[in-house]
Amino acid sequence: MTAVDMALMIGAAAALALTGMNFRAMAWVMAMAASYAISTAYWRIGMPHGAVVAGLADAAICLGVYFFGRLRWEMHLWRVFQVSVAINVIYLGGEVGTWPELSHNAYSVMLEAVNWAALALIGGTGIAQAIGAANDHPVHSILRPLRSLFRERKTPAFTKVRHLWTK
Repeated sequence: MTAVDMALMIGAAAALALTGMNFRAMAWVMAMAASYAISTAYWRIGMPHGAVVAGLADAAICLGVYFFGRLRWEMHLWRVFQVSVAINVIYLGGEVGTWPELSHNAYSVMLEAVNWAALALIGGTGIAQAIGAANDHPVHSILRPLRSLFRERKTPAFTKVRHLWTK
């Protein structure tokens, strides 16, 4: 286990602690940890095209958030994982020769930044939810605009596709 892995594990534990008892947030952190463990293990044993496995794991989370995410903050998490999938596709395209190859270090740094952004989003919403629950907290009025993150999302999954089928 490298220092980067340890730091990400500590960050995931901190995000889990900040979520309180928000089981939706806990599920997404656990899914992120599983995705990271699978893709990192595949990469480190030296198998070819590790970006495919990493991209598929991130795409699975992306689809999971899209289909099962009910709150607006989860849709922001969905966007973060779309970026992660795009980074994997860009790296894979360079690896197979479609366009100039991206260095592995740049690829790793970008994926780490996306992972930290996802953890910050989950942990930050946990903090905002905890402060929002305490109405007498002095920061409560500052966080009022964040209340919309905890509302239901406006459009359910594949609304437009269902609309086309019903005509």
